[in-house]
Amino acid sequence: MLNATPEVIWNAAPDWASYAAQDSDGTWHWYEKKPHSRIEEGIWYAYGRHKPCAFQRPTWAKTVHRRPEDQASA
Repeated sequence: MLNATPEVIWNAAPDWASYAAQDSDGTWHWYEKKPHSRIEEGIWYAYGRHKPCAFQRPTWAKTVHRRPEDQASA
């Protein structure tokens, strides 16, 4: 089975972003705080800042990624 989750390009993330996740429509977003899935709506939701970004389209509900400690903003 192929691993459908693409590598997140953290150097393209805003300094405040700690997570990246994809909605069911294929739209990716950066998140300041850990997002939680709203399966019935096909989206991720989180308090704090968020901003759209662009990646490939894997299964959306398995796409939340935490920023690695070694790639944290300065």
